[in-house]
Amino acid sequence: VPYEVDNNLSNLFENASGAAPDTLDPATPGCTQATCKGFTFSLVGPGTGHLLYDNNFNNFEPRLGFAWDPFRNGKTSVRGAFGIFHDRVFGNLFGNATSNPPFQQTPFFEPVFNVFSGGAVQPEAVPLPTTVQTSIHSVDGAGFFPTIIAKHFPMPYTSSWNFGIQRELFRDLTIDVNYVGNRGFHQFRVVDGNPPQPGLVAANIAGGADPAQLTFNTLWFGGPGLQSVNNTAFFSAAMNEAIGDSWYHGMQMNVTKRFSRGFQIQGAYTYAHSIDDFSDPLVASEKTNRTFPRNSYALQNERGSSGFDVRHRLVINYAWDLPVGRGRAFLNSGFVGKVLEGWQWAGITTLQSGHPFDLFGNRDSEHTGFSGRLDMVGNPALPSGHAKNETGVSWDAFALAPYGRAGDVGKNRFFGPGYNNWDMVMSKDTTITERMKLQFRTEVFNVFNRTQFGQPGNLYQSPGTFGVSNDTISRADGTTSARQMQFGLKLLFYKQVLAFGL
Repeated sequence: VPYEVDNNLSNLFENASGAAPDTLDPATPGCTQATCKGFTFSLVGPGTGHLLYDNNFNNFEPRLGFAWDPFRNGKTSVRGAFGIFHDRVFGNLFGNATSNPPFQQTPFFEPVFNVFSGGAVQPEAVPLPTTVQTSIHSVDGAGFFPTIIAKHFPMPYTSSWNFGIQRELFRDLTIDVNYVGNRGFHQFRVVDGNPPQPGLVAANIAGGADPAQLTFNTLWFGGPGLQSVNNTAFFSAAMNEAIGDSWYHGMQMNVTKRFSRGFQIQGAYTYAHSIDDFSDPLVASEKTNRTFPRNSYALQNERGSSGFDVRHRLVINYAWDLPVGRGRAFLNSGFVGKVLEGWQWAGITTLQSGHPFDLFGNRDSEHTGFSGRLDMVGNPALPSGHAKNETGVSWDAFALAPYGRAGDVGKNRFFGPGYNNWDMVMSKDTTITERMKLQFRTEVFNVFNRTQFGQPGNLYQSPGTFGVSNDTISRADGTTSARQMQFGLKLLFYKQVLAFGL
């Protein structure tokens, strides 16, 4: 379990969504019923009596695999395997907890903390001296946003299995067909640690509150008849738990022609589907899901295609030594042979279907403090009063969900544009000496200058961009996605190495 070397880390082990408990005897001097209600953050680390979360010694990882040559001729292999693999807690996740009391530097309001010292409650400005127990009090209405790690925080693990057949069809041509499956358990996710309470929301509506007012921040700080949480010490809370699940099934095919007669080609095709019921607790994409669930009491609504799900993907790489010039079949002598020697053409072709994206509105229809997903009220593939884009999403086919329920458009229901890219290179090696060559390269990225659209806009309240891709996918170096050409000149040295041994 990680810890900060000077114990400058704390965690909350109480229920952040409960009523603020009494933290001191009201008879204590300087303490009243009001000021003594709060939540106690405990320092964690060596000597404090607390770990950030419970240790876990159940990380058992069995592995089993086999390979079988059914015809005993070295041309066919049947393979299968099963294994369990654990992840780890990455630094950013628990690192965000360094801003918890008494180390928080920017509260919403001051004073936020009351430090217990000498039997009295002393209001303090932040930063505070390190003490074993520090309270943040609900009566302040501070709306503090802590990062909490669940006490029971087992390591995520994946059960992985595969079964496949590899066959050599010809001397230099093989084909692989594999089924690959993964099942993820205890995946990290974040939920609202202090969500609005459905019972309080219902009671406020029954008491005459307008459902349109019981949304977003008013659920915490809306005053009488609107406040719908058990305490206002926290304005929501990032509660990190290991409760996510994931599923992956894929068919993976690979055809390989090894380099012979100056030519090689390899093609890899995957047909797969990845599903999960959570999103990354730190950097979830706004277009494929969001960090917090729409409703922390209805996590089943978060099950859908993973944000990185790609159903179809084909990648082909190829290289061909042109059969001209010295040492080749044609035009291999004299000045012409020298000029034409060493030419090679190669490339990589990538074709894949699009990534999924989520559709959100600007209405907190479930009274959870977060904008919800949409209702589908028409056929998104039909023409409408608003122009469609290449994804076929029509703005008129959707509407904001009514108050009291979630939208009926599930997580990551629609898919964005696919990807079609060709990168190629033409190179020429010219021999200078036996151990030295000069290589000239012409590299072209996105040969056919195809527009590689980014994900469409997914916010219903922005009809000008909703369902429309208004950017393109840049290359890994951050440059334009349009066609690029570059030229290179390399001097290649070949050094003979002698090895001696006894």
